[in-house]
Amino acid sequence: MNVSYFQTLRQLLIKSFVVYKPQFKDKIINGLIWSGITILVTAYIMPHIGLKGYGAFMVATTAVSWGFFSTINNIISLVYDITNEGSNLTYQLTLPVPQWIIFAKYALENSYQSFIITLL
Repeated sequence: MNVSYFQTLRQLLIKSFVVYKPQFKDKIINGLIWSGITILVTAYIMPHIGLKGYGAFMVATTAVSWGFFSTINNIISLVYDITNEGSNLTYQLTLPVPQWIIFAKYALENSYQSFIITLL
């Protein structure tokens, strides 16, 4: 295994982190609003209707689903890149590294983004 492959992977990940950083604040605000409304409804409004004990369950499912939706958004972007010529994926596949490194970059990028969103 060539060390330069991993250096290229590292630089591609750094680039994707730099691109993701301006979107991070907006995603956090959206996630907090969505989670807050969901938890408000399940913890305070639903018990008055007669459905008790859903608050803790909804906290966990909201965190998981927000990470899932983040990943789905990235998958849609990747499929769009695959189906269109002249895309970011086409450029990355022209780099002098094996193709698995490019797709490993996408996997690591998705896991990083969904982990950060879910963690918060």
